[in-house]
Amino acid sequence: MKSIFALLVLTLGVTFGVSAQMTDKKSDNPMVGGAAMYKTKNIVENAVNSKDHTTLVAAVTAAGLVDTLMSAGPFTVFAPTNAAFDKLPAGTVGQPYHALLSVSGAMGSGTFRWSIVGNLTPASGLQPLSAIGVLSGTPTIPGSFTRTYRVQSEDGAVVTKSLTLNINAILSIDTDNITLPLPLGHASQPYGPATVTASGGIPPYTWSVTPPLPA
Repeated sequence: MKSIFALLVLTLGVTFGVSAQMTDKKSDNPMVGGAAMYKTKNIVENAVNSKDHTTLVAAVTAAGLVDTLMSAGPFTVFAPTNAAFDKLPAGTVGQPYHALLSVSGAMGSGTFRWSIVGNLTPASGLQPLSAIGVLSGTPTIPGSFTRTYRVQSEDGAVVTKSLTLNINAILSIDTDNITLPLPLGHASQPYGPATVTASGGIPPYTWSVTPPLPA
C-alpha cells in the first residue's frame, strides 16, 4: 500500500508560495511563522522554516513541486497558512452552496469514498456529504460548523481531517447606524460624510446606487 498521506483541499484551487503574509516592506527579512524570510532564498527554502506553513510544505512535497519552486522562476504565488487548510469556502444563509473535496498526495489507489464522522450534515440546510465529496444545498442558519471529514480509498487507506464551514448571515444594509432618510444636500455645497454600511454575506462588498446620484 502506498504511504497514507493526504490533504483535504478544494477543487477551486490551492496555490502556494509567497503571500502578503510573507512580505513586509518595513523589513528586508520579514518574520513569518517565527522565522526570517530571506530574499536570497527561494520559496521552498523560506517556507520550510515557517511553523505556520508546514501543511503547505507537505502539499508541495506530495505534489512533486519542490524542484519547480526551487528553480529561478519568477513565480506569482499564494501561501496559505496551516489554518487556511482547516476551512471550507464560506457560505451565506439563503444562497445555494456548492464545494467539492478532493485528495492530494499519495494515498491508496482507485476511487475514493467520502463521509463525515458521525453521519452529521456539513451545516444546517445542506445535504449530507456525497460519497464523491460534494457539499451542496442552501444554508438556513448562520454559524461555524466544524466536522471531521473522512476519505477512504479502494485498498483501505483512510485519512480524516477536521474542517470548518462558516455560514454567514443574509447580506443586508445596516439601518441601525444611519439616519433615514439621508441628510439633505444642497447644490454647490459639500455633502456629508454620510456612511452606509452592510453586514452578512461574504465581504468585501461592492456598492452601487440606482439611479446614479447627481454629480
